[in-house]
Amino acid sequence: MKKIICAVFLVGLMVGLVSAQDKVENKVVAKVGRVDVTQQELDRVTEKLIPAGSMFHGGLSQDKIENLRTKALEQLIEQAHKVQYALDEEISIDPADYQKKLAGAEKTFYSQKR
Repeated sequence: MKKIICAVFLVGLMVGLVSAQDKVENKVVAKVGRVDVTQQELDRVTEKLIPAGSMFHGGLSQDKIENLRTKALEQLIEQAHKVQYALDEEISIDPADYQKKLAGAEKTFYSQKR
């Protein structure tokens, strides 16, 4: 009986931790019209801006990291403005064109269909 209670407790704890992580990653850091910019998106773009190898050779100063984070946020806000414009103007792409571009990308890169 104690093993079952412990197992249920551990599963509940793990679900709670995953849920808490999701809330942090999905936290909205900027909003452009109806388009949200999330913490997860900001983290992803910031990581792409960090020069390769910089973390191994003395790391980056806190000022440099903040500058990269600001640059990443500016990029995401600019992208969100474009998305909001497309939504406002009801701009969309033809599904056939999308599938054609996707097929071209699958040929270029390894895909799941391999």
